[in-house]
Amino acid sequence: MIGAIIGDMAGSRFEHHPHRAGIDPLGFPLFTGQSRFTDDTVMSIAVSQALMDAAGDPDRLREACALRFKEYGRRYPAAG
Repeated sequence: MIGAIIGDMAGSRFEHHPHRAGIDPLGFPLFTGQSRFTDDTVMSIAVSQALMDAAGDPDRLREACALRFKEYGRRYPAAG
């Protein structure tokens, strides 16, 4: 989970500009002032929380996901 969040933040400044000219894909700074977590991080955390809420019960997982998606989406509306 931590690796996914780090990757999301490192790539966030390229999210809407995937082909920025002059960017060395192997030599850019990992984090800058433009680095932010995105909706990918928010929803990954929501899924993780829903899995814990459902406690291994597949019948509860759908509702738990829906509730957590709404909760986290409302909490972080500008994330993505």
